[in-house]
Amino acid sequence: MSDISNQLNKCAALNPEVINNSAVYALLSVKYSQARESDINIQFEVFLNPITIDTDDLLLIRMLGILLDNAIDAAKHSPEKLMSIRLRDDSNTHKRLLIIENTYSNKDVDEGAIFDKGVSSKQKANGKSRGLGLWQVRNILEKNMDKFNLQTTKDEKFFKQQFEIFY
Repeated sequence: MSDISNQLNKCAALNPEVINNSAVYALLSVKYSQARESDINIQFEVFLNPITIDTDDLLLIRMLGILLDNAIDAAKHSPEKLMSIRLRDDSNTHKRLLIIENTYSNKDVDEGAIFDKGVSSKQKANGKSRGLGLWQVRNILEKNMDKFNLQTTKDEKFFKQQFEIFY
C-alpha cells in the first residue's frame, strides 16, 4: 500500500459527516496534518453516531487545541512517535469522550502538577512563557464543571487525556 493510501486509511474516521461540528472537524484536520509533518504515526477512531457538540465552541476548541498540541509535541520527541485520537459516545453517562493517547519520553512527568502555572517540560524559547496551556485548561474546566471534565493518566508507553463533554 502506498504512503498516501496508508495516510488516507488512518484518517478515514476524520469525516465531516460524522464530526459535524465544523470547528472540531477543522481543528482535528489541522492537528492531523501537523502530526504527520512531525512524522508521527497518528490514528483516528470514531465510535459514535454523527455528532453535533452543543457547547461553547471557543472554550472547547481552546482546550482541545492545547491538549492536541501537547500530545503532538510529546509524541514528536519520543522514540516511537505514536498518537491516537478516539471519539466515542457514552450514552449511559451522557458524555462524548475524546481520548488522546501519545507516546512520551519524560516518564517522570507528574500528571497532577502539569496543570500548575509555569510547569512545563519544555525549555523557554525566545523569551516565550511556558507552562500556561494546561493551567488555562484547568481554569476553564473549573469554571465549566457542568460541561467538561478531563482525566489524565499515564503508563510506561502512553500518556492519556480523556476529555469529556457532557450532554
